[in-house]
Formats: sequence, C-alpha cells, structure tokens
Amino acid sequence: MFARQFKINFLRNLPISRYYPTYKRLLSASLTEGNVVVVQQPNGGEPLQFPSVWLRDNCQCSECFHDNTKSRQANWKRVNVESRIRSINGSHENNALTIDWQDDHKSTFTLAWLQDRDFAPTNRKRYIEEVYKPTYQLWAKSEFQNVLRTFEFKDVMTQDKVLLEWLESLAIQGFSIIKNSPHNITVVRQLADRIGYIKRTTYGIRSKVQRQRT
Repeated sequence: MFARQFKINFLRNLPISRYYPTYKRLLSASLTEGNVVVVQQPNGGEPLQFPSVWLRDNCQCSECFHDNTKSRQANWKRVNVESRIRSINGSHENNALTIDWQDDHKSTFTLAWLQDRDFAPTNRKRYIEEVYKPTYQLWAKSEFQNVLRTFEFKDVMTQDKVLLEWLESLAIQGFSIIKNSPHNITVVRQLADRIGYIKRTTYGIRSKVQRQRT
C-alpha cells in the first residue's frame, strides 16, 4: 500500500512534458498581392510585415552581408531587383525563415532579426517616436524669432553638448544658424565629419554642384 501511494505521489510531481509531448507553433509566412511578406510568429504575437524587395536588399548571407563590419556588400549590378519569391519556409529548429528567390538566391532571417525590423504600422510608429528622432515642433511665421537658435561654429566643433543641442534643434525645429564659421569651402565637410562617417558614393566623397550658364 505504501509503495503504491509513493509511486502515485512521485508521478504527480513529475513534469507533464515527461508524459505528454509539447507542441510549438511553427514560424510561417505568406506573400500578399503587394509583394509584402507577412510573418506569423510562433508565440501568436502580431504578424510581422516586410516588403519583399527590402528583404532581398537586406539578405544576411555571406555573399550579401559582411558580418564583421555589419554592412551590406551585395553587387547590385548582378542582383536582379525584380526577382520574386519562389517559396518561403519556416524552421522549427533554429526559429528562422528561409526564402528561395526566383534567381536561385537563398536568404535566411532569424525571428529575433525580423522582430527588430518589423514594418507593421504600429512598430514603425513606435520606432520613429522612441528610437529615431524626437517629436518635431510646428511653428508659424510670427514665432520665428522665438524658435530660432544660433550656435558658434567653434562650439559645435569642440563641445559634444553643443553638438547635441544643434542636432536636436535641426530635428525639432527644422533649422538653426551657425555663426562665425571659417570662410573656406571645407566648412561643410568639417561639420559632416563632426556628425559622423561620410559614406562614399559613385560620385566620390564630395562633388561640385554648379549651375551652367545658358
């Protein structure tokens, strides 16, 4: 009697998963008529949305993305931007989505990567409000002098606090004035270097734009 009761109590305390298999919803996705990929999350959360051409542009394979520098390296002279999706498959093992393209390219995206970059309207609104930039301020002509902010070129170039204030004024009010900058053509380049890395384009780092006389 004691042995039977002990066995019953022992079985009651064991995790249910030892006796009943647990099922996890598979990561899946579908393609809408507007070439938007809609991803159904395994946890039943809100669907994730991505333009298919954006996923092709941001393919994470070693041919398209350099993991050490976290930058894209696809050669767009060889990439067919009109390539359509042939099939989409979700993986239960690594919680990832694999896309086969009609140009025989293959892209794999993890669920965590997709969640961070969701294009759904609610997530885009949250990203703009919380991550991207502060809320801009609307102003009328009569308020111009009240919202106008001026900065010294030297202070912007040497003081991080002033640099932040200048950038915030551009984001919130949309304009500002920098005074007492040097009288040479390198000023814009100096300001750009102060803000961040200048990306080289097919026209070089700096190109001259000049109106031709007619």
